[in-house]
Amino acid sequence: STTSISQDSGDLTGTIPTEFGLMTDLTEINLSDNSLIGTVPSELGNLYKMNSNLRLESNLLTGTVPSELGNLVQMAAWFNLGSNLLEGTIPTQLGKQTLMSGNFRLNVNSLTSSMPTELGNLLEMSINLNLQRNSLDSSLPTELGRLEKMSSALFLRTNAFSSKIPTELGKLVEMQTSFSLSFNSFSSTLPTELGLLAKMTASFITKENPKICADVPTELQALSSGVTPWQITTSTAIGTVCCEVTEETCVPTSAPSPSPSPLPTAVPSPLPTAVPSLLPTVDCGMGRFWNEESGVCEECGRGYYSDTRLAHSCKFCPAGRYNDEWVSHNCTICETGKLSSSDRTSCGDCDAGTYVLNSTSCEECPSGYYAPTAQVDACLECSAGDHTSVTSAATTCSSCDGGTYSEGLAVNCSVCEAGKYSSSRASECMNCTHGTFTSSKRSVVCTECSAGKYQPSYGAVGCDYCLNGTYSVQGGATMCEPCPEGSFARSEGSTTCAKCKVTIGIMYTSSEGSTSCNQCERQYYMKNGNCKLKPDGVNDEVEMSTLENLILNEGWYRFSATSEIVYECLSPPNCVGGAITNTSTLDYSSLCRKGSGGPFCWRCDPEFYLNEDLGCINCTMTNAWLGLTIIAVLSIAIITVAFALKDRIIAFQKRHKKRFVEYGQRGTCMFVTMQILLVLNTQHHQVGGAKIPNPYGGFVDLVGFIALDVVEFVPFNCMYENSSFDHFDALLIFSLVPLGLFAAGCLAEFLRHRLQPSTKSFHVVPMFMTLLFYVLPIIARKICQSFRCTSYDMGDEDPLSLLIADVSIDCQTDEYWAMFFFACLMVLVYPIGTPMCLLFMLFKHRKRLNPPMPDDLNEVELHLHMKKVAEDRREVIFYYFLPRGLSCPKIKIKGGLWRSGVHQAHA
Repeated sequence: STTSISQDSGDLTGTIPTEFGLMTDLTEINLSDNSLIGTVPSELGNLYKMNSNLRLESNLLTGTVPSELGNLVQMAAWFNLGSNLLEGTIPTQLGKQTLMSGNFRLNVNSLTSSMPTELGNLLEMSINLNLQRNSLDSSLPTELGRLEKMSSALFLRTNAFSSKIPTELGKLVEMQTSFSLSFNSFSSTLPTELGLLAKMTASFITKENPKICADVPTELQALSSGVTPWQITTSTAIGTVCCEVTEETCVPTSAPSPSPSPLPTAVPSPLPTAVPSLLPTVDCGMGRFWNEESGVCEECGRGYYSDTRLAHSCKFCPAGRYNDEWVSHNCTICETGKLSSSDRTSCGDCDAGTYVLNSTSCEECPSGYYAPTAQVDACLECSAGDHTSVTSAATTCSSCDGGTYSEGLAVNCSVCEAGKYSSSRASECMNCTHGTFTSSKRSVVCTECSAGKYQPSYGAVGCDYCLNGTYSVQGGATMCEPCPEGSFARSEGSTTCAKCKVTIGIMYTSSEGSTSCNQCERQYYMKNGNCKLKPDGVNDEVEMSTLENLILNEGWYRFSATSEIVYECLSPPNCVGGAITNTSTLDYSSLCRKGSGGPFCWRCDPEFYLNEDLGCINCTMTNAWLGLTIIAVLSIAIITVAFALKDRIIAFQKRHKKRFVEYGQRGTCMFVTMQILLVLNTQHHQVGGAKIPNPYGGFVDLVGFIALDVVEFVPFNCMYENSSFDHFDALLIFSLVPLGLFAAGCLAEFLRHRLQPSTKSFHVVPMFMTLLFYVLPIIARKICQSFRCTSYDMGDEDPLSLLIADVSIDCQTDEYWAMFFFACLMVLVYPIGTPMCLLFMLFKHRKRLNPPMPDDLNEVELHLHMKKVAEDRREVIFYYFLPRGLSCPKIKIKGGLWRSGVHQAHA
């Protein structure tokens, strides 16, 4: 079994375990010079085998000195609780440690009230009784004079001791060094009995006691030559009459003798001097007197004295003195507390509980005073924390029990109210500290609040339950801790918080101090109390997301704060992401960059135009028109150069006419093929298909101008001041401009024919059909795009239907229906009317365009036949063959059939 615990000068923290009190075989505990906190466990009083080294000094211990430590009656040395934060009184029970011989130390704390008289029972003390640097008050117990074995280190300095220094300290005749009573409030004169400490050699210090007065007794001053340091007079009133610094009354100076008579001396009597007596003077000696009646010298009896040799009578001993012998020349002073008898032949004792008044009578101690033995002139005060138990003639002044107190001069101790407590010898009841309480009166200690409760106030009679969302794990809580993030506490008085991930689900979390799991993890958002996975396009690094405050990434959009569907922006640069801050309208401008707005941030504001790669940008010359201006300038320059060199160009063309025709036909076929690919790619992407991967996607984007979609190149929106250019505007341009050109051409031909009938006719219809050959795909696409709408989620509101080709157009508005009927009309003109017109024009030339072909030709013969037909008809025919081995017929695609057929129809 363990007999010793020693961990001094370490890094220990926390409190001293109360379980140490169960280790009853311990004989020593040394935990000095650490950072321990809390109180000194009263359970240490169970360690009855402790005989030395209870060392808890130099820590941060608080509370009072447990009275139970008085049970350690085997302690012989090193009872040290010094240099802590202890308060309250010194328990009287410590006087039971009668075997203590050295190092009894409670120094450097905040102990209060008087020094227990029971410490006078430590009769074996020889070195280091150290109570310095506390707040002890009242007078020093006279019982300290019983510590006659003390030889060194009586440290009582830096307290608040008052009254006179007890004369009984003169009994400590073995003292050699360190007798220190400095920095207190002692008063009156220094006792002459201190001159009995003749063995002192070092540190006799009573300085810094401002009310010590009068002269240093010669008996005490005689020690000064052999003691270093000798500090008696510094910051005292020595040399000053005591009545000037204390409450003693100064006796006034007697009135001066009256002035002598101013009368002259009387004339001397002329009579002669009388004859002197014949009787001689009788010298009876001291202790005797001359009896004139008997004429003899007689002895002074007991109770009388004669202090002259020529006395004619004996004197009666004054009060407080006695003489029990004959023939005495003086009387002996009665010992302290004794009273001379009426015949002055002896001194008798006054009873305990009384005091000698003017050395003439014994008086009972009044209320609040006591006298263990008869006192002189006054009884002792019963100080705060003690009581006499009787109203008068008290012989003892006992300490108040724990749970009671007295304020001084008390007959009985008062009971502490609920919410307060006291240890023994308390001058007042102290409020229970926060985190503790007591619900009953006469409490010695306060009880810690149990787990799940707290008490923030002092002087509490109970504890409060922790509120919802908070908890306390240990007892003694002054406040409840809020549940950390990711946990919650539904009910009051919780000792722990439940984890959201374990209790509710991995997607749930909470803020600090929550009563429920009211938030979602970063990858989820909250809707109607349930967590859902964030869709693509939502920032999954943001915490505490709800459906209403979802933060979108750049390039994403949603239509309502209650919408669960997030859409990828059609023009990603326009969508800056973030949260919807204005839910009062459908124009959520907080999601759009400056210059853009509307659904998907697709609509550009006036003075801005839409760039496919950059979004809506400002209509400045540099941004909007510089490219078109350069192209126009280059085109004009090329035309100018071509016009200047037209003769050479015409000559070159004639020399290479066949090659020009061949390259022209190939270019036309390539142009048509690329248009088809571009249209397919656009349609595929608009219906939700993926983009063509690079490098093919980059090539398609590079030749995108072949689609002849001038809306993508010309910033029409910059031409509008108060409105935006939309799909309806584009539809009008693409559908009406060709018709306008056709009508203008027909009118011009009509006027030319009327004015110049003989001039060769200009074929307007073939030229118009040739123009349509290049622009019909884009016109047909614009017309077909005018019908398709799709619905978008609006959350709590009805779905929003928008045109797929231009989401700035609401399919429920009059604008859309006007566009719809116009598009229906244009379907009859272009996608249906134009091919039907061409079919009509080519029908009469069908045999020339598609001559009969024998069925028994092999592949080589078929190739030669097709080549001949192409050369004859000057048609460009593309043909492709399926992989060899398949039984399918050959597929012929005649890429140049349109333009060739138009010319054949008007040949």
